[in-house]
Amino acid sequence: MKNLLKILLLILIFIIATSTFLFFYFMPTEQELEIFTNLNPTKIEYKELNTHLNDTVQAYFFCTYTDQNCIYTHNEIIKPLLLSASAERFEKITFVDAKDLDNNVLPSAIKSRLGFSHYPAFVTLSKENDKVIIHSVLEWNDDMNFTKVDLRDWMIQNQLWLDEYTD
Repeated sequence: MKNLLKILLLILIFIIATSTFLFFYFMPTEQELEIFTNLNPTKIEYKELNTHLNDTVQAYFFCTYTDQNCIYTHNEIIKPLLLSASAERFEKITFVDAKDLDNNVLPSAIKSRLGFSHYPAFVTLSKENDKVIIHSVLEWNDDMNFTKVDLRDWMIQNQLWLDEYTD
């Protein structure tokens, strides 16, 4: 009986050791998502936005890397729009990481300063006499989501849709 218990114990230890080894061997590695790489390669933080603004009208995409609406916008709107445009990236739109907006700024303050209260948001801005000038806004909110067509129209209105885009 003792020999049978020893054999069962050894088999149990072998099964546990093998299972543990296989678990760690086949465990997937964490992958970083490469999102928003289809825009201008310059990415800025919200708190650095003021230093990037000047008297030239520039387009910005306000979003975060973790927001589901931002990820949806990237995967279901920007990427298909790039495919239809036969382009690799929209160079004239700069990504602004808006993670600081969540904790530090009220939506009404964002609305008065930048023209939107929810992100994702596409905004054209310039700066005149240290004052931010809002030219155009395409904003996402739960009542009115934008589509690929809306973004394309916004880009056309703001001269961001280049002639070489084939759509």
